[in-house]
Amino acid sequence: VINCEVNRPMTGFFGFWRARSGHRVIIRNLVVQRSETLILQAEYDGKVIQFKKLNGETSLELEAAPTEKLSEVRERMKKQMQSKHFRVILENGELLFQILDKDPEALVSAHFTGN
Repeated sequence: VINCEVNRPMTGFFGFWRARSGHRVIIRNLVVQRSETLILQAEYDGKVIQFKKLNGETSLELEAAPTEKLSEVRERMKKQMQSKHFRVILENGELLFQILDKDPEALVSAHFTGN
């Protein structure tokens, strides 16, 4: 893993790029600051995850079983969100993308209390 500068828009937080030398470069934990990134707080009641904006307005609600993978929830979010650039903060303060980076198989029940 090496540091490099990529002079093109980024669409993800990690990926593979070709360096000028032709070598494959792995980029991890790339932080992309976008002015249109939507910050959402996720709350779960055991059946529905509510994704709320910082002003408290509900942006999206998704039904989710405790045994569902968080990666599946994120994919459903991507399909339904108007903003394709968002960050989700879970009830315990963890960021969704960081959880999935560590454990792509993480379940809803492992990261929400589900009152």
